[in-house]
Amino acid sequence: MKIFALMLVMVLLSNVCLAVTVTAQDNRDLQKPGVSQITFSGGTDSNSIYGTMKPICGVLTREVISGVVGIADTNFAVVVTDENGKIISSKYALSSASLPYSYATSELDFDGNSQPGIQICGQLSVRLVDINCPNEIQTITIDQVATAGHYHLSYDGQATSALDFNAVAATVKTALEALVGSGVTVSFPSSGHFGSQTVLTLTFPKTLGNMSALTMDITSLTGVTTATIAEVKAGGLDILPTVKFYYKEN
Repeated sequence: MKIFALMLVMVLLSNVCLAVTVTAQDNRDLQKPGVSQITFSGGTDSNSIYGTMKPICGVLTREVISGVVGIADTNFAVVVTDENGKIISSKYALSSASLPYSYATSELDFDGNSQPGIQICGQLSVRLVDINCPNEIQTITIDQVATAGHYHLSYDGQATSALDFNAVAATVKTALEALVGSGVTVSFPSSGHFGSQTVLTLTFPKTLGNMSALTMDITSLTGVTTATIAEVKAGGLDILPTVKFYYKEN
């Protein structure tokens, strides 16, 4: 009888241990690894664009930023917010020359201690910010200095008023802003004009984004036979990275 009772106790204890083990294993099985990828596209007429990932409920474990398309060295930032607009991750002073970036995510508990992973449940939004100057820059180069006459600059089918060959930067700025709006910067080397210089640099405000090239009518400009318009830097974003989020889904 005593032997039977002892065996019964051992079986019960074994079942308890088995139940604990199975429960723990089930919890681990619920933590399914996954990855959500955001590839930004379009929206290059601004210095920032947004993207969203699929809604998930689990633990965000890592963020990887790679695949920038654009100029060789662009400074940018990636800011991640939850559905309530709360920032859960922000990475600034990133450089496309140092890609890829990989960050393990963590959060502080009530005691101020860092805990691995960030608990999320919902859809995350990602903002990409181009920290480099997002202004459109164009240059106008004539083949030789003008000796008399006037010229017109045009944008989107609209022309400025007649500009004298020796019109200074401030005069060109006023005429051009009548077409595209305020915030244009106009500069000749050594504060000159087309009567003494052959290059004019135009910098447009970032609100105009990626602009089409201006045109220049030189038919009434004496001494000049060609004018070349070049886009030195496109306005808006010049980076389009891929951002991956690794997580364990509940």
